[in-house]
Amino acid sequence: MTTLETTVGKITLFNVEFYISDAVTVTLIGNDLLAALGISPVQQLSRVVQSGCALVDVDSIQNVEYIVTRMATLTGDQSHNQHPTNDHEPATADVDIGPINVREIEIELNKLVHEARQNGMSRAGLARLRLMLKRHVNEFRTKLGHDAPVDVEPMVTKLKPGATPYRCKPRTYNPNQKEFLDDMIRMLKENGLIYLNLNSRWASPVLVVKKPHGNGYRLCVDLRQVNARSVPTAWPMPNVEAATRKLNGMTCFFTIDAHKGFWLMPLAKECQEIFSFMTDDAVYTPTRSIQGGMNSALQFQARVARIFDDMQDHLLIWIDDLLGFARSEAELLAQLSLVLERCGERNLKLNPTKCTLFARELKWCGRIYSKDGIRHDPERIESLMNMPQPTTIKDLQQFLWAANWMRTSVPGYAHIVGPLQAIIDEAHAELRRIQPDLRNVQSSSASSMGLIDLGWNTVHSQAFEDLRFALINHVQLAYPKPDYQTCLFTDASEVAWSAVITQIPREDIALPVHEQRHEPLAFYGKRFSGSELRWPIVEKEAAAIIYATERGDFLLQTSRPFLTYCDHRNLTYIFNPDSEVKKHTAQKLQRWALHLQGFDYEIREISGVDNVWADLLTRWGSGRIALKCRTTRLLKMDNLRATPRKHPDFSWPTEQEIRDSQRLLTREEKIEDGIFFDDTDRLWKSTDGATLIPIHVGCRSLRLRILIIGHSGSAGHRASEVAKQTIMSRFCWPDIDKDVEQMCQQCIHCITTRGGRKVPRPLGEALHGQRPFQVMAMDYLYVEPVRGTDHPYKYILVMKDDYSGYVRLVPCQGATSRAAADAINQWIADFETPEYLVTDGGSHFTAEVIKELSRLREIQHHITLAYCPWANGTVERANRTVLNMLRSILSEAQISTHNWPYLCPVVQHAINHAPSKRLAGNAPYTVITGNQPESPLDHIWDPAADQFRPVSAESVVMYLAEMQVALDELHKAVDDAKTAQHAANVQQRARRLKKYQSESFIPGDYVLNAKAVLGPAQKLAAHWRGPYRVVRRINDQVYELEDILTSRRFEAHTQRIRRYADEDLNVTVELKQQLQQADQKLLVDDLLDCRLDRDTHELQIQVAWSGFELSEATWEPAARIAEDVPQLLPELIRKLGDDHQHAEALSQLVPPTPKRTRTKGTGSRRKQRRSN
Repeated sequence: MTTLETTVGKITLFNVEFYISDAVTVTLIGNDLLAALGISPVQQLSRVVQSGCALVDVDSIQNVEYIVTRMATLTGDQSHNQHPTNDHEPATADVDIGPINVREIEIELNKLVHEARQNGMSRAGLARLRLMLKRHVNEFRTKLGHDAPVDVEPMVTKLKPGATPYRCKPRTYNPNQKEFLDDMIRMLKENGLIYLNLNSRWASPVLVVKKPHGNGYRLCVDLRQVNARSVPTAWPMPNVEAATRKLNGMTCFFTIDAHKGFWLMPLAKECQEIFSFMTDDAVYTPTRSIQGGMNSALQFQARVARIFDDMQDHLLIWIDDLLGFARSEAELLAQLSLVLERCGERNLKLNPTKCTLFARELKWCGRIYSKDGIRHDPERIESLMNMPQPTTIKDLQQFLWAANWMRTSVPGYAHIVGPLQAIIDEAHAELRRIQPDLRNVQSSSASSMGLIDLGWNTVHSQAFEDLRFALINHVQLAYPKPDYQTCLFTDASEVAWSAVITQIPREDIALPVHEQRHEPLAFYGKRFSGSELRWPIVEKEAAAIIYATERGDFLLQTSRPFLTYCDHRNLTYIFNPDSEVKKHTAQKLQRWALHLQGFDYEIREISGVDNVWADLLTRWGSGRIALKCRTTRLLKMDNLRATPRKHPDFSWPTEQEIRDSQRLLTREEKIEDGIFFDDTDRLWKSTDGATLIPIHVGCRSLRLRILIIGHSGSAGHRASEVAKQTIMSRFCWPDIDKDVEQMCQQCIHCITTRGGRKVPRPLGEALHGQRPFQVMAMDYLYVEPVRGTDHPYKYILVMKDDYSGYVRLVPCQGATSRAAADAINQWIADFETPEYLVTDGGSHFTAEVIKELSRLREIQHHITLAYCPWANGTVERANRTVLNMLRSILSEAQISTHNWPYLCPVVQHAINHAPSKRLAGNAPYTVITGNQPESPLDHIWDPAADQFRPVSAESVVMYLAEMQVALDELHKAVDDAKTAQHAANVQQRARRLKKYQSESFIPGDYVLNAKAVLGPAQKLAAHWRGPYRVVRRINDQVYELEDILTSRRFEAHTQRIRRYADEDLNVTVELKQQLQQADQKLLVDDLLDCRLDRDTHELQIQVAWSGFELSEATWEPAARIAEDVPQLLPELIRKLGDDHQHAEALSQLVPPTPKRTRTKGTGSRRKQRRSN
């Protein structure tokens, strides 16, 4: 219910909705409601005028229509605007404003505010920005509407004398194009942007062009015939290179873009008919300017420049794109406010989807601007990188035209592009020879000529690749600084000249040139052509100075002389030419001398043999690491399965590379929830502190190297869940969890060193601690006997804190009580005395010295039952982890397994710093100390900045109190996690007991084969060997496999086969080397003795191994020896004698000699085969 006060009394209204807006301070009522109340604003105001009221003037009367229309606009009422118009002429150039979708605009503006927050804008700045946008909502549009044109002088195009109207033929369109065209024409007509013209003398064709990537169509008018009849107007387009002088010291930027800019500019009424266009069923005349006209861009530029004429010091304008910049956030917001106010005054509408209102670096007109300088848009470079090698002159010209955009940022551009330009010149020369009367070769059929026919060879191919590489490694240009000294370097060869303009701090002027801190401002160069090619080299070097000063005069004309580094003879040749030079040459040199007299410069003598270019380019060329990875060979998974860190293309990621890679972030990635720009580190991050890595294809190598470092090497080849937590705590990108899982699943070192499918054992109750260091478990892990190595170790004494999982690894010569006692004392010295010690019943743990130590230290020694390793599951699990990590690291490093003791500290560090789900995502090191664990990714970049501050005794006490509270909370979380994990483990074991599934393979698949390790106990050897290729399926359970190294074929049961990859696997040299290293075999030297094992009652044979001492002989199952080396069994039986107690059992293992049947004519050949 709403009550209104009128001249006739109060009126109460029901079921009337009102739109409430903070930006509107008055009540606006639509025509429908006023008409229902019998009120006409126009009639009321007219009566006031007729009554001669002194409070109303003529200007007010003229705005009555606009006021009423504006009211109708906000209420959606269009009845007042439906006045009749003639079809043959526009109703007016000032089309009234139609209804706008305020809610849609506000959504887009909120995105801009969110983007500003992500880009690092302060809270105060965000609040100020929100108020500003709320005040200027009407300056933004998301689609064309009934907006009046921009308040500028209408665009005018004049015709050449004698020009006649042009009328095209109607075109036909397919159904999809026709549907789009009809909708577009209807929308333009309804918004007053065009009108139906029944008497037009002009008509240009309409083209319906498909948008890139297939996203709909675009309406284009072919105005070439109109342009040919038009008189061009003059207006300078801005020199962006010269204008960058304004950007020195600027730290923040904004960009705004006019919405459908050309449709906003008024077109003079006398010119409208000229730009009429024809569809398949009518001719329409525009009331606004049309893009594509000869003078459209220049006149648009002139009018926008006029609108913002007093803001040029903080704006760069390129047609309808504006770049704003300031030294601080507050200054930028003030400048933005002025721009929006001016847009409102002149009715210039902006497109919020193409605006960025705050950023530390910004893409504008194909370049990226930041406080550090200018570089080119990586997306443009990416498109050039994706172009295949050209096959025709047209293809090559298109590539060079696109590359020329970047030539001022590419050192030595003219020299690089020389061979490519030469073949184009050769094509033009060939065409002139064939068609001597041809005037314009550039627009001729030369573009269709094939490059192969013109002599394209490896030199041109290399130049093409060199140019692409140079574009990727283009140099970031600095902004000219008024307090710096400008320098000019020039160089010339027989075919081209090059120049670079730099700036240095004034204090570097007296230093040698190679010690000066040069910042590049611009690179110039060009190939010599025509008569220039016949100049002597001294004249070419002098020309380089002249051409460079012509191109870079806006950089060299400063308040102080610029320094030119050149051979003094070049300038002497210009000002004091030899008297024997020809007259035309002397005149040219005189012109050059007059040109140089307009510059203030000082000469720095540098001889021709002292080339400083290499030093300068080496310094500048190292900043594009992130882009360089796009053309270098990407690190493919096939090449990284074996030894990724030894790969020649593997490089450790750096902070600068990560920062450079973030330049490839798209706007969508930046405005994702939880993503913001960290001003401290100058990096995009998530709210969890993880650094954002782009999903761009150019960053694939970077992402892969991060995964490798976070999983392999010193990371210990952790399980996928642990690797996820480690990597995702530092880095983030879409689907990173899936990438980590895939990395772990495809790691050959993890696959070959992890055990196969096993049925889980039922674990009984065990003794567990309720706080750190309460329960300590110990066990000796037998690793490998000594075999001629430089260390005496055979065992690892594994010590583990039951509560935190903290592990200590102590290599030992033997499993002795003395070593165990020393280790316990060291544990107590480092931590505290455990209440409980859990070990097995081995003699080394039940010896008197351990008993006495336990009594003196008041330790309760708990000894587990024999043959019940799960009773001491705490340390048994650690044993398995230690072995797995040692296997993986040894396999990756491709070093002998005998060197395992040197890796114990690495494994210990990896285990103690690995987050664990059992510990609520914390690492054992964290549970004990409260500090964050180290990560192998720390070596890429450590985000924690060093902070130094004085420490007082009170602060230490407070810190310890806070640490104790934090540890208590951490231990509570660990306890809860352990309870939940225990319940989950019980359910998981129950499911695994029921889970068994056979797997089928097809020929061509690559698999791993589980082989029993023959020889001395090798706990560090890989359990799974391969990969092998599946040759054929024998039956459901047996397959024939082939060794990819030796091509040897053998049969294997499915229970001993594990899938590795499908037939698409790329079998690289690295993979074969890895297989050869992992498949090393031990050779049997001799069989020494035979016995019956006391425990298993299994017949065993003592084996002497080739390359090892007799003291290292081992006992192996007799059945296995008979299977692998049956030829040695008869010799063993002969050696032991027939009276040996196991001689009969050994005789049964000797395979019977097969009887051979001699066939006529084949005996000699069979004998030969046996001898072979």
